Amino acid sequence: MKFKVTILIVLSCLLSMGSMAFAQNAPIDFETAGNGASWTWTTFENDSNPPLGIVANPNASGANTSATVASMTTLITGQAWAGVETLHGADIGTYAIDVTNSTIKIMVYKSVLSDVGIKLVKPDGWSMGEIKVANTVINAWEELTFDFSGQMESGYDQIVIFPDFDLAGRTTDNLSYFDNISFSGEELPPGPATQAPAPTAAVEEVISVFSDTYTNIAGTNLNPGWGQATVVSEVPIEGNNTLLYAGLDYQGIELGSSQNLSEFDVLHVDFWSANTTALSVFLISNGPVEVEYALTVSTESWVSADVPLTAFSPVDLADVIQLKFVGDGDVYLDNIYFSAGGTAPTAPTVSAPAPTQVADDVMSIYSEAYTDLAETNFNPAWGQSTVVTVDADVAGTSTLMYESLNYQGTNLGGADGVGQDVSGYDFLHVDFWTANAPALNFFLISTTTGEQAYALPITAGQWVSVDIPLTYFTDLGLGLTDIFQFKVDGGDGASTVWFDNWYFYSVAPVEPLDIAGTWIVAPEAAALMVGPNPNDGSWWSSSADDVTTRACFFDDQFVFNADGSFANVMDGETWLETWQGVDADGCGTPIAPHDGSNAATYSSDAGSGTITLNGVGAYLGIPKAYTGGELTTPADAPASITYEVTLSDDDEAMTLVISTGGGYWTFKLVDINSSSNVVENVVPDDFALRQNYPNPFNPSTTIEYSIVQSGHVTLKVFNITGQEVVTLVDGIANPGTYTTSFNANHLAAGTYFYSLTAGNQNTVKKMVLIK
Repeated sequence: MKFKVTILIVLSCLLSMGSMAFAQNAPIDFETAGNGASWTWTTFENDSNPPLGIVANPNASGANTSATVASMTTLITGQAWAGVETLHGADIGTYAIDVTNSTIKIMVYKSVLSDVGIKLVKPDGWSMGEIKVANTVINAWEELTFDFSGQMESGYDQIVIFPDFDLAGRTTDNLSYFDNISFSGEELPPGPATQAPAPTAAVEEVISVFSDTYTNIAGTNLNPGWGQATVVSEVPIEGNNTLLYAGLDYQGIELGSSQNLSEFDVLHVDFWSANTTALSVFLISNGPVEVEYALTVSTESWVSADVPLTAFSPVDLADVIQLKFVGDGDVYLDNIYFSAGGTAPTAPTVSAPAPTQVADDVMSIYSEAYTDLAETNFNPAWGQSTVVTVDADVAGTSTLMYESLNYQGTNLGGADGVGQDVSGYDFLHVDFWTANAPALNFFLISTTTGEQAYALPITAGQWVSVDIPLTYFTDLGLGLTDIFQFKVDGGDGASTVWFDNWYFYSVAPVEPLDIAGTWIVAPEAAALMVGPNPNDGSWWSSSADDVTTRACFFDDQFVFNADGSFANVMDGETWLETWQGVDADGCGTPIAPHDGSNAATYSSDAGSGTITLNGVGAYLGIPKAYTGGELTTPADAPASITYEVTLSDDDEAMTLVISTGGGYWTFKLVDINSSSNVVENVVPDDFALRQNYPNPFNPSTTIEYSIVQSGHVTLKVFNITGQEVVTLVDGIANPGTYTTSFNANHLAAGTYFYSLTAGNQNTVKKMVLIK
């Protein structure tokens, strides 16, 4: 549904700010001579989507005397979020939300009480989501107020209205009217009439925090909630986005990822103020360690400051995570970036990491660690502008160097390429280094089924190692029996990229468990150490001294024993059986079989807390008493069995997954609330949401994230219109690094966004589903 927007323009503000005025077409009053009546409004998620109506005011004698208003009927068969939106790039125009217009008001006349939602959207579909306010009267005009101060961004070009947002479900078709949507706020403080001086530092010598001239650090939070009084917004000055700190006391910036600035020289900042008397900038590394630098203040003119990074000692320049500004008054800032001053690393100084795969499991295309496929042509004539050096020296190691990269091919096994059967391998490994490539795609090309690309995750100025699952390509329909070419593209014609260690490799199959006792150790209450193969130490405890809890298997039974003691199995409040005796491995001998459908509760006296097991599936253990040797799996065993394991100490919640595939048992710890694998128990350095991999994906991808404080965590996925499509994580989690899988088999191809929230921290990334 469309809402009428009346935009209140603060004239004195516009006179003082010159060209800083936003470009909204307003007010949206649905009058013939006004805005809105002739716009292209599109209804959505409303079953047959009847169009928006421009109709006579149903009650022009009350609070709203307008002649015409907008009307929309939300159907009982429509979605709860049925709404109406303007046309991108037209209608309302391109505009920014700042302190002058962050309060949005709308008048509604409805027959029911329900939420009204307003959402602001950018050209690519990005949005921070709708804000909802419920009407309190029916069959009368009421003005509702929406606070968009938390969504102060530039570049919006659409407004979306949800007149009857009812998650409880409609019982009738509901007619809603809306009118006179207004944008208002506070007057901007005095500011510059011209934008900040254009930066001159070369792109390859810059890591940018905030600047229209450069690509900024992805995921940076310009307004973290640190308890500050400062009001932060972005305002356009001569079309250039500028940060405004109104009423500055202090203000933080959380970088999207830790930055290694050890090869950089200066922090550059441009600032303008009419009334500040003091302004300092802090650089902050993990610890935290922070150091202040006082900037020289001059009012009513742009000041360009280049602060030597040596002035921030003892901040760890290899691990910078935040900036902070402290001062007074109202300050405009732009072009916040780190510059190498010509000394930024433009080439690798160390060789790529040495491969660790066993040579017998590898088909190598380019690597000094292995014997490469013979007669590969690394520079076929495909009309590219790329200049290829096949054996460029990097720290004594030969690498592939692509200069002036636009695209570059490789023919495998011969001048024109010879089809290679790589279907028996699991991964393609690639190491690469670049200081300036904007994007990189790595293609596999088949003689019969075409080509498929994988987007490489770029971290400028360091070697990046990528292991691409070959299932990624087969999911897209590429055959692996006749791969005859590679291709790299994504360069801008000016990029330089070094490559090394191109090879296919397979993962050795996991051998069946062969252990001298059926037990799994838990050295800590929060981390049950498990694994498929104790012989190589993977997922297993190497020391019997760590044992505090053991898991014993007997006749469809699964029981925890600690320090040689014995446990009992419960069915609700009824004891089913008692375990008698203790064998050499500390596991008791069962009297009677247990059918696996009941809960087993065991309170440990060895410091591991209370463990609750809920059996799922027909088998809770091996089909017969364990006598040593390999664990065998019954032919009719399910593919996996899952137990929910609650460790009361420190409110840890885990799931123990027992896989019976392939004749062996596998154990992993999984967070019950999020179904996320705990991949690291060490407290991470910073809050982070990493790019999903693979990306693009079809239909599954993996998302990794880190949290540094215990608390409530959510991980949600939104479509391009900002509608939530799935919640992947919603629960309490402890500090750590986690991964979670996302299967989008039920979704349409397109761009999606995933958002991580932990406490007052939030970050968003984009991913692409292809089908």
